[in-house]
Amino acid sequence: MYQLSKYLARFILFVFFRVTVCGLENIPETGAAILCSNHRFYKDLIMLNGTVPRKIRWIAKAELFRNPLFGKVLRSIGAFPVRRGSNDRNSVKTVYEILEAGEILGIFPEGTRMKDVQNKPEVKRGFVSFAINAKVPIIPVSLLYGNGPFGVGRLFSKIKIAFGEEILLDFDKKYSNVELSEIGNNVMQRIYEVV
Repeated sequence: MYQLSKYLARFILFVFFRVTVCGLENIPETGAAILCSNHRFYKDLIMLNGTVPRKIRWIAKAELFRNPLFGKVLRSIGAFPVRRGSNDRNSVKTVYEILEAGEILGIFPEGTRMKDVQNKPEVKRGFVSFAINAKVPIIPVSLLYGNGPFGVGRLFSKIKIAFGEEILLDFDKKYSNVELSEIGNNVMQRIYEVV
């Protein structure tokens, strides 16, 4: 099912949109990493799954899994739920299992879709803690949606997907919550600069 969804994502991506991809060499061929992207449309996940050659395990809000059919589709492509605003130990355990297995974890640190890139939300800093505790790099990626005959992000519009160089943190340092938030904001700022 996952491989089928990947082929379908690539078909949609390169047939129905005008896509430019750069920096794909920044995705490690092996080993764990955390992929962090801005989030504007529901199709962001499809865009990245169709671009990155490796499997991405996505953290997705639990509300998306309420529909049994859609939840099954999400799980089949490697996504798992997280209950936002709560101490969801099961999802945290899943995160570390994924990273320990050498897989790529996908996160949208904004926590929700942001159609107005000027209105930046508070960045969720959890992904920074994951990277430090698991001792893995963070890969920033920017999704830039351009205009098309039917509007921004619609069919046949331009899309640029830019993967940045990995960010390695000091894994031996004890960070305060303020410092973790600053790092999270800096990662998102790097992404926003492309957008």
